[in-house]
Amino acid sequence: MKRALGPPEPEAESPIPIGELQALYTMEPEDLAAAVARYPDEVRVRLALFLYPRAHFRPLALKIAVTIEPERLVALAGTMGEVLAEQCRTAGLHFGLVEPVPVKKPRETKPKISLGGGASRGRW
Repeated sequence: MKRALGPPEPEAESPIPIGELQALYTMEPEDLAAAVARYPDEVRVRLALFLYPRAHFRPLALKIAVTIEPERLVALAGTMGEVLAEQCRTAGLHFGLVEPVPVKKPRETKPKISLGGGASRGRW
């Protein structure tokens, strides 16, 4: 007997008008922080939570979430707030800033490969 999955869950609605969301999506990073600052923390959290599950909007969700202090994210969004805060840190974003701070990675040394190994010793 097949088990019914039930009706699909309704799509969540954007906490801001779609036109404003489109403007945020196309905005330069240096203008984004000022643009989202006009929204209260609660709206920014709801917006980040709305955008985060949509893969193509995830970077924007993190850039919005990073404008809210981590403790406030957790207070307003619980476990998902913790996830957003950790994702912001993992993405190299620093709270209060929208642009990632460049992080120098240690240079990896690769082993040198010699193509003449066996042939140069007369083993062929």
